[in-house]
Formats: sequence, C-alpha cells, structure tokens
Amino acid sequence: GLKGDVEFSFNGLRAVILGMGAFATENMRNALELKAKHVTILCRRRGTVCPKPVDWCNYVRPLNAENKREVKGDQVMMACWGATYNACGAPQPGCWKEGQVKPKGHGISVTDLYFVAHHLKMAETVLGEVDHMTTSAVVTDKGATIETDALLKCIGFKENHSSEAITGKARMSCVSAGMLAKDLW
Repeated sequence: GLKGDVEFSFNGLRAVILGMGAFATENMRNALELKAKHVTILCRRRGTVCPKPVDWCNYVRPLNAENKREVKGDQVMMACWGATYNACGAPQPGCWKEGQVKPKGHGISVTDLYFVAHHLKMAETVLGEVDHMTTSAVVTDKGATIETDALLKCIGFKENHSSEAITGKARMSCVSAGMLAKDLW
C-alpha cells in the first residue's frame, strides 16, 4: 500500500460493496485476496465485467479497411462472453437485453476473479439499494437482508453543482494533475 494507508484485514469477513463499476470489482478482488469469506456487490444496475481472455482476443483481432473489427468475430466474442457469465452463475448485465455492451456512464471492468468468485459462491451480485443497516447486515430497498462485517462504498461519480460556489473554480486543468489550487484536489 501507499505510505499512510490503513491496513485492514478481511480475513474471514463478509463484505458488501456498494456499486458495480471498476472500483467496485477492484475492491471485490482486493477483499477476496485479503481472505474475505464472501463478497456481495449491491448495485442499482449491473455493470459489465469482461473475462481477460475475451478482452485480450478483442485487442489482437485484426482491423478491416474501415479500421473496424468484423461483425462475425464480434458475435463470436459476445457468445464466449455470455457463456462465461452463464457457466459461473453470475447474472449478465441488464443492458445486454437492450443491445448495449455496457450501461450508459459505465466502463467495462476486466477481471477473471469476478467470474471465478461467483462460480465458487464466494461472491454474488444483487440488484438494489441500501434501505437501512443493522449492526450486522445491510437491508435493501427490496427487503433482502445481507449479513456483513464490512461495507465498502464504491458508488459512481455524480456532478456536484455546489463545487464551484465552494471553491471559486469552474474547471480543473489536466496540466495541474486534477488540482484546483495548491494543496486543493
């Protein structure tokens, strides 16, 4: 970890991760590598996770004269991708039924561990939002109770309309590495 990072032991714990973007799947991986007993991803909508071999094959496929990949190959890749979800028991992203590869505003997470963990019943993905919490569980808006020892918030980004009034700055510059002013990130 980085200097100043707090060490946290997931050893034997049940974790709930709120959200399903790249940070959520990375935190799922991290929790499992740190010996979490089980990880539940609780999300409003399922993000898209790609197994590494499918991602790799997509990169090495040749491009045609229009600088695109052949549709027939895309169909083969999507079939393999869907078969991976089905084989491990992880639910496919809802956006696939709408003909979209990923939900609007999401990236695609790339990790094999998501699929392996679902297959081994060490992870699950649940649709919903937190209604309330008890000392040992998250209760969802759909009435499900998810036992947990650790809660990680990995919810996506929302535009904060009050930032400009607070900071006096309307824009960030990539030249300043995301800083608004000296010591102000």
